[in-house]
Amino acid sequence: KEHIEGSILRSCFNLMAEMTAFLPDEQLAQQLQDQTQADRVITYCGGGIAATTSALAHLIAGNPNVAIYDGSLNEWLAEDLPTTRAATA
Repeated sequence: KEHIEGSILRSCFNLMAEMTAFLPDEQLAQQLQDQTQADRVITYCGGGIAATTSALAHLIAGNPNVAIYDGSLNEWLAEDLPTTRAATA
């Protein structure tokens, strides 16, 4: 799937136990451990809505250095910025 070059592609649904609940705290922290050491995490999705779920997951996991890219991939593509289809998380 196409995503922003240099980013980690991770669906917010991988952070959920079901559609209405996040994974237990320990599992959530484990899923996000590769990002919790970053100075800042910026979440994005196709249009900026699902990115809020990922941002909330980071806050729950204890990472307060998180922001949401409001324009997300739609804006990125409109600006013709670099993307990749390389597999990530």
